[in-house]
Amino acid sequence: MLFNLQDKQFASKARSLVIEQAELTHPNLHVVSIPKDTNFYNQQKEFFDLQDAGLFMKALYDQVQGAPITGFHFPKNVDIEKVKHFSQKIIPFIHEKFFAKNSQLLRKDRLDFIEIFYGFLILEIIFLSKVDFVSFTCKDALDIGSMNTLQFFTMLRFFKNPKEPLSDEDQDRLLQVALVPAFIQRCRMTSYSRLERMLSAMTTFEEAYDFSDSDINKLFSFFAEKKIEDINWLD
Repeated sequence: MLFNLQDKQFASKARSLVIEQAELTHPNLHVVSIPKDTNFYNQQKEFFDLQDAGLFMKALYDQVQGAPITGFHFPKNVDIEKVKHFSQKIIPFIHEKFFAKNSQLLRKDRLDFIEIFYGFLILEIIFLSKVDFVSFTCKDALDIGSMNTLQFFTMLRFFKNPKEPLSDEDQDRLLQVALVPAFIQRCRMTSYSRLERMLSAMTTFEEAYDFSDSDINKLFSFFAEKKIEDINWLD
């Protein structure tokens, strides 16, 4: 399964459409598009002042429900109705447990909220589709793609050991996984804005390690067929 994280509404539209159409000639390839460079994702322009939590959460759900107009794309092996149902359950949970059910959300809160939700959404899609291999790509998979890899393994690690926070050594090695590709292929650092945003979201996500057993069980119950037998996430 290939997660295409490019924005289909503007500069990357043609490239994204070609990637999605690759499914037609490669039956073993499943493409999911989750745009990470839209006005909504960045909470800019018409969404900049969307501080009302209720309106924001509705707009967040509408991003999924509005596919493909909103830039999302789901392959045939993903039941879109199950994805919508999952979104309806997990969004209020994120609001309650990570943002204290605040009626007003600052822009930084909304950016973290979106990132955490998209991370959970990706996991649910993987569980639903039961694919064997997963890859995250943007234009060249060095910035958005590598940051999503960092998030994916961080969340996957939580699902396997929800009572065991990442050690300092594990965090350092995960950052290497995220930063080294850009250095090797482009002789530069990963985009600072992308790194800063993902680290902000993952800092907020760390609150999950303080969840009660009932909160963890409730969170896990949202996922249709969660099954993690083993993960060699740093080897």
